[in-house]
Amino acid sequence: GLHVSLAPTFGQANSGTERLWSATQARQLTTGFASTDNSMTLVGQLGYGIESLQGAITPTIGYAKAQHNAKGTLRFGTDYQNQPKEQGLQLRIGLGLQQGQSLQGKQWNGDLRATMQW
Repeated sequence: GLHVSLAPTFGQANSGTERLWSATQARQLTTGFASTDNSMTLVGQLGYGIESLQGAITPTIGYAKAQHNAKGTLRFGTDYQNQPKEQGLQLRIGLGLQQGQSLQGKQWNGDLRATMQW
């Protein structure tokens, strides 16, 4: 079925990767310099789950806009989650592709995520 999410966040970047992507000046990328500015980010995602292969495949499209980033980040992805018939191993695999703004201009990045629960 249809999946829609809208998630606002406020505060400092939690991870080094997030700090890297949210840096507004090149000097913020040097060792020991971290931005302590709080910022607002709004992330929206739309997806539609389709039953397939003993589970569900969910293609998604999303957009993230940070307060200090003039251009937002566009994200395309797909998730697969199996649906075991009995209590057992549950597997979720995701692939993503996102376009963001870096110091060199527009840049595409990909990611692969996997989660197992039992």
